[in-house]
Amino acid sequence: MSIQHPDRRVKRTKEKFREILLSLMEEKSLRDITITEIVKGADFNRGTFYAHYEKKEDLLDEIIEDMFDKMTEAFRKPYLHLSVIDFNEIPSNSII
Repeated sequence: MSIQHPDRRVKRTKEKFREILLSLMEEKSLRDITITEIVKGADFNRGTFYAHYEKKEDLLDEIIEDMFDKMTEAFRKPYLHLSVIDFNEIPSNSII
């Protein structure tokens, strides 16, 4: 079974929405941000936004999920080559 990867255009569109939302969140709270602001900042229309997300919170959830995925990957990377991990031998500063 092959893994489906989104079209490059979809990736670019979603990345632009993420960029704009995070930029707007530097200025004000999520509650005060409108979808109109997001789509205007990204230079897309509302239909494009709704083709990918139901609401702005879904976009934020996707950003958070992506960050957790990246953190998990980063934490696991040093241990990928090991078949057995002795947690008693892991330095405490590696989990800070």
